[in-house]
Amino acid sequence: SPRVSGSSRTQGLTYGQAARLLEAPDRKTLKGARDYAILRWLLQLGLRREEVCGVTLAELGEERGHRTVRIIGKGGKDRVLPIKPSLWQATLAYLEMSGRALDREPGTAPLFTSIRQRTGEAASALSPRMVWYIVERYVRAAGIKKRISPHSLRHTAITLALDAGATIRQAQTYAGHADPKTTVRYDRTREDLDKSAAHLIDFDDEEA
Repeated sequence: SPRVSGSSRTQGLTYGQAARLLEAPDRKTLKGARDYAILRWLLQLGLRREEVCGVTLAELGEERGHRTVRIIGKGGKDRVLPIKPSLWQATLAYLEMSGRALDREPGTAPLFTSIRQRTGEAASALSPRMVWYIVERYVRAAGIKKRISPHSLRHTAITLALDAGATIRQAQTYAGHADPKTTVRYDRTREDLDKSAAHLIDFDDEEA
């Protein structure tokens, strides 16, 4: 199999920075409600931007008491993820504000769409490039100085899941990684930083 790098160079967000990012959109507007939902989908489900754009209403469902979404990942492989109540409410708020209802829309309709500037009506499915612009816009609005991309939010989600105690297997399934070595890379990067020997050397208390 192709060699997987031992560490990830992508910069992620801290929990506090992620919270600030989610505060940036104006959820009283249709665009803000949509963008807020998109940011939460990236941060809570750890999706690739292409995966976010590819979600249709038919992929939304319910199983074992959980709201769910079926994600079509790389190579056509799919996985089913639970949608937490707070994320589901953010998604419904966006749909309702756009005048769309799950029981009236065709299943092939994209979940996230562009918005016509003049009418405010929903238009075509978002492109991965638009998701990139949305992330960049709110990173600046939140005053975050890091170089952050949609993949950075996926990186953040996976890292926070590992920090919260997820196993490598759980994180691999959640992220849709074909090779567990890719998931281990995220784990190794955080471990290397948190437990580096550099933390053991401190000159602050030394006498001049």
